Amino acid sequence: MTRPALAILVALALTAPTLAAQPPRVPVPVGARARVAVPARSGWTAGTVAASDSAVIALRAGRDVVPDTFLVANVQALEVSRGRRRGGRGAVGFLIGAAVGGGAGALVGYGDGGEEAGLAAFFLGAGGAVVGAVLGATLGAATAPERWEAVWLGPR
Repeated sequence: MTRPALAILVALALTAPTLAAQPPRVPVPVGARARVAVPARSGWTAGTVAASDSAVIALRAGRDVVPDTFLVANVQALEVSRGRRRGGRGAVGFLIGAAVGGGAGALVGYGDGGEEAGLAAFFLGAGGAVVGAVLGATLGAATAPERWEAVWLGPR
């Protein structure tokens, strides 16, 4: 082995323990929505990341609220929000709302049993379907759950 190659290997061997001893930085950007699980509290604590480094992560639950600070060493789990997937829920709500609204409108229209019962059932059923579809899509999209992705905090 040549002397320059040996010198490089020795230098790498001497710096490797120093590099390995440095704690990793928490890979969550400030401003991201995150949640942590710590033994001192039951369940998750969610908020916006106010600060994070290798030792602590601070989550703010609201704009003018003092952030909760957690030691990274005590954090059992950390997750970052990936938003809400509203399309699927909105489509299901649209279909259910249209079916329920249309059926209810048709029953109300047909309920009197008069000469024009079929025509009334058709128009009230169509109107109920439109109103139900709009309400169902709105409620479905509004109630979509938040999607969370786990963040690896390094070896413990």
